[in-house]
Amino acid sequence: MSLADSDDVAQDVFIVIARRLDEVSPDRERSFLFGTVLRVAATRRRGDSRRREDPGAAMDGHGSLDLDPEQLSELYNVRPLLQEILDALPRQQHAVFVLYELEELSLPEISQLLDVPTGTVASRLKAARIAFSAAAQRFQRREGLPRLVVTQPKR
Repeated sequence: MSLADSDDVAQDVFIVIARRLDEVSPDRERSFLFGTVLRVAATRRRGDSRRREDPGAAMDGHGSLDLDPEQLSELYNVRPLLQEILDALPRQQHAVFVLYELEELSLPEISQLLDVPTGTVASRLKAARIAFSAAAQRFQRREGLPRLVVTQPKR
């Protein structure tokens, strides 16, 4: 999904929330909102997979990361592969992995957002890390890429 699609996704999320607001209990608003965002984004991603995306388009208009041209080129080339690895994860593992590793939420915060026990979040994160690491290694061998750094689980 491109950055340009984010406004459309946000609008779709607000439409769903407006329709179902009366059904949401006051203590479950955050979980409902997050679940709605996940479903709308997944639907959009399925639609996007049917058309070709320019991987550089998402980087247009963003400020510099203070990287040299070679590093920027590596990021540009590896980004679609990383997205492909993430997209290959099962939806539940994908959500936990992104929330923990990229959004830097804690396990209890993710548990509350997804409305699942913390132990379930931990097991999904472990499975997602294993799958991500294995897929990254397969891509490295297949594409002859430099070694992708995959961090060890935080304890």
